[in-house]
Amino acid sequence: MSFSTQKAAILDDLHRLDLPMTKNQAERDLRPVTRHRKISSCFQSHADAERFARVRSDLPTTRKHVIFAICALIHLLNDDPWIPPAPLAA
Repeated sequence: MSFSTQKAAILDDLHRLDLPMTKNQAERDLRPVTRHRKISSCFQSHADAERFARVRSDLPTTRKHVIFAICALIHLLNDDPWIPPAPLAA
């Protein structure tokens, strides 16, 4: 692939102001997991790892949908997680 074959897609990003400046959101969401693993080397149990993963994956999603973190955590820890609405059919 070269610039000449991808020119339209590359330049499209310059005109779409609704796009974030970086497309590394998934990488930023995983960074705390990597940091935790480096600091503590592991989780005490499989259940602890699952809880950590549930919280770390739920918070960015609720933040994107303008749900307060404390409300999301309360529902999550009461086994009633917030679920995003289904996308509208086109």
